[in-house]
Amino acid sequence: MQNIRWAVLGTGVIANEMAVALKKNGRNIDAVGNRTHEKAVAFAEKYGIKKVYDNYNDMFTDPDIDVIYITTPHNTHINFMRRAIENGKHILVEKSITLNSRELDEAIALADKKGVVIGEAMTIYHMPIYKKLKEILESGKLGKVNLITMNFGSFKEYDTPHSLLVKLLIRDIIRRIQPFIRIKRISHHLVSSPFFPDSYDGTFRCCIFCSSSINVSTSLNSRYTDANRT
Repeated sequence: MQNIRWAVLGTGVIANEMAVALKKNGRNIDAVGNRTHEKAVAFAEKYGIKKVYDNYNDMFTDPDIDVIYITTPHNTHINFMRRAIENGKHILVEKSITLNSRELDEAIALADKKGVVIGEAMTIYHMPIYKKLKEILESGKLGKVNLITMNFGSFKEYDTPHSLLVKLLIRDIIRRIQPFIRIKRISHHLVSSPFFPDSYDGTFRCCIFCSSSINVSTSLNSRYTDANRT
């Protein structure tokens, strides 16, 4: 099997998961670049990566790199994708791959022109359950399917900032509605998990099931910083 040489752009949580996954399969990331050079150095030391770019832009023209894994915030993806493709690099980009279909169409056209592969790091395509669902749908066993609703999530341990946020929100909701209705059950979850080591983006949803026909649903979008890390 060809030894594919990887560079990773970004050093957040998902980049760490990629490094661990490659290690488990006897591979490693060959180079790393990050806007904050010190974080790139620390990442390289953690995983035994030999090359750290003083300027992360150098990875796009590095002849010793075949594939660039882009893990930066979504709004930066398309610019990094353009530069990688223009320099003949294959790319794997974290979801969502672009902000909109226009950007994606542009990237696909550029990739076709340069003869490189672009991929989105969407694991569900490779999960057995989704392949089975596709098989069932295509078999016609279910008849004509008019609507499919799906949820995707994964288990995450509560951390202190999220736990506090969740408790405060639920307490406030209960305080407001309890005088009027009797609560039977409360369900809550975080829709998105932290993906930066020093800041958090999260969407919290809470559903309250009541004894009457009235149910309450609320959501909260949040970004906050862990003061111990800044």
